[in-house]
Amino acid sequence: MLSYYERNIDYLELELKSIPTKGNVRFLLNKHIIPHLKKAAEEKTAVFSTKNKTASLHVHSVDVDDVNEIAVILFHYTDMNLTDPAFKNMKSGSVRIAGKSIGEGVAVSAHLVVDLKHFKGQQAPVHLALLEVVPGINKSLVERALTSLFNKTIIRPKWTFTPKNEKKSKPCRPSFRLNNLASESLSEGLKTRRLTGVTLVNKKSEDDFDEDELITKEAQVSYAIGANMGEEAAEQLLYRLSRKAKDKGYSTLKVQYDDEYRGTRTGKFNSLEEDVIKRAAGVFSKRGKVYTESQIQQCQESQHSQLVRKIKSLICKECGVEYVESDNEEVTEATLLPQN
Repeated sequence: MLSYYERNIDYLELELKSIPTKGNVRFLLNKHIIPHLKKAAEEKTAVFSTKNKTASLHVHSVDVDDVNEIAVILFHYTDMNLTDPAFKNMKSGSVRIAGKSIGEGVAVSAHLVVDLKHFKGQQAPVHLALLEVVPGINKSLVERALTSLFNKTIIRPKWTFTPKNEKKSKPCRPSFRLNNLASESLSEGLKTRRLTGVTLVNKKSEDDFDEDELITKEAQVSYAIGANMGEEAAEQLLYRLSRKAKDKGYSTLKVQYDDEYRGTRTGKFNSLEEDVIKRAAGVFSKRGKVYTESQIQQCQESQHSQLVRKIKSLICKECGVEYVESDNEEVTEATLLPQN
């Protein structure tokens, strides 16, 4: 269920690739992608069907903030297979079912906010992207939909490339990949997570049971962690544990934790070297939360200006630049409450 006044936000990296992959063709987001996607959204043709055409993802609108160089894409997802929503009266206990009409499906919307500049100065076409977390719309669906739309649906130029050592050009098109943005260090990752357990893995060849049919692939030992351990204590524990585990022949460390925004999760360190533990590369996926004063509908007919503005601010903060409000952005003013 979704709240009226808050949304979780996934931090992602949007990587533009090409099909065929060996073409080494570079597509530019603000030149080759956004203009054609925006036109298709305005013409209501940017529709990706899935689940045997019983569900679909619509690119409902595309806006560009030229001041901050950010694009905002509003997706609508509808699924005819989902059960009708039900409402229960808090006092009487009576239940009302809101039935779907023919051709309708349960609908949700999500904003994808993308920085049009290359993320952290990378040469490759990689962009920071923040996705509103709602049931039904995930990064896998978005990347499949965008890749498919630029294959057969969206009207675009016929892009070509000439393979190395060949004279004849071949057609090519963009593909999209969304990867979770990881926390940049162990200390940053533990700020919004509580460590609940650790598992040490030892890959070895000896057979403790003396059975010819059994081949030991790995052995592991797990420990629970007390609920009162703080962030700094958990960090120091992992450093001490990794050093001791390395001396005893263990090679891998798995951590179980409660994420403030995602619930119970598991991360994995493939090396027990201290610098690897300190970086925690790929162990903790980054997620944030945004609160609004105005209600966010389950399926927004238009972009939610306050939500979008706050997500843009998060993007600018992650990129280390100041967010500048555009003149046409709606700003919610504070009102004075009457004195009692």
